[in-house]
Amino acid sequence: MIDKKIAKIDFSEDIIKIKSKVYGLNPILGAYVMYNGKKIKFWKVEVLDYECAKEKFSKEKLENTDNGTILLTNDKEGLFVKARGGVLKITEVQGENSKRMNICDFLRGNKLVEGERFI
Repeated sequence: MIDKKIAKIDFSEDIIKIKSKVYGLNPILGAYVMYNGKKIKFWKVEVLDYECAKEKFSKEKLENTDNGTILLTNDKEGLFVKARGGVLKITEVQGENSKRMNICDFLRGNKLVEGERFI
């Protein structure tokens, strides 16, 4: 039996486990995070391992940032979140009381702040 409690993303888990949760709960329930008291469901994600992530972000930023922290957010490149074992690139989301959409469209209408954490 699938319970809503298992749908919450825990960024202390390995990045591959998070990706598996996102794809495993799609389209039934959707894996989610909380941001400023609102639920955001992640429907599609990509994994950047540390080697790929170091090309985009500095090694210091990757090592000195807590898991679940927003590393980059803009409506051109998308949303990148630090996770254990690499960086998640979020490609499709659903805001609370809204429809599923591409991350770039979502970011045009929603303000996410770099350096803040998803809980």
